[in-house]
Amino acid sequence: MGSILTLDLGNSNLFSVLFHEDGTPLWQNRCISIKKPDATLWREQLQCLRDLLAPHSPETIVLSSVVPPVTTFAQAAIHAVFPEAQAITVHPGLVPDMQIHLAVPKELGADLVATSVAVYEEGLAPAIIADLGSATKITCVDAPFVFLGGALLPGMAFQAQSLHAMIPHLPAIDLKKPSKLLGLTTEGAIQSGIVNGTLCALLEMARRIEMERGVPCRYLLTGGLAHLFQPDDLGPFTHDPLLLSRGLYHLARRSRKA
Repeated sequence: MGSILTLDLGNSNLFSVLFHEDGTPLWQNRCISIKKPDATLWREQLQCLRDLLAPHSPETIVLSSVVPPVTTFAQAAIHAVFPEAQAITVHPGLVPDMQIHLAVPKELGADLVATSVAVYEEGLAPAIIADLGSATKITCVDAPFVFLGGALLPGMAFQAQSLHAMIPHLPAIDLKKPSKLLGLTTEGAIQSGIVNGTLCALLEMARRIEMERGVPCRYLLTGGLAHLFQPDDLGPFTHDPLLLSRGLYHLARRSRKA
């Protein structure tokens, strides 16, 4: 069996990871997502990706997309640029053995399907997962394979952009974590409120979710903005940048066994 290419398409980035068939990451790339429903742009981006991968040619490509307007364009580009590869698009129906405790289970996002699969396949449940991207998502996966639900917060970049847009005299800022909670400049105060505030929200939400569940949980942090925090900041959280991508890898392996 050949290599597996995972594509995590979010509202901000397209994160690609190539895995050896044994699960070893061989290569990764993060680039800006194309939000336009433009077939030509998508083919160009996937061709660029293929060129970067050379001489590797993945046997399976797994797409997780949380951007519905462009999902079909990404799918078409995968088929056009990698015609020899098995192409899989993630949706809840791929994991019929997962119990989804949502009012409408089919609404579970592809990214949350993927992180839940990684937790299950790697024996990490029960787990609280914080995913820091365009939105900040906190979810809980129970043993053996149960998605319990989650909480959704505005992402840190969105918070910064919204604050500047709604209060124009406040400056646009670079996202970074200040060394102290109390800012001494307007920019520093905004950075602390958004970045340190998000961290405090994650820690307290996770603590309360664990109390509500009544069982000890593993704490996992992932997503494109998780790099803003150092290990000492994270308390019980472990930074796992490839959690979602490994979930996509496991989904590919499952499809091969089916």
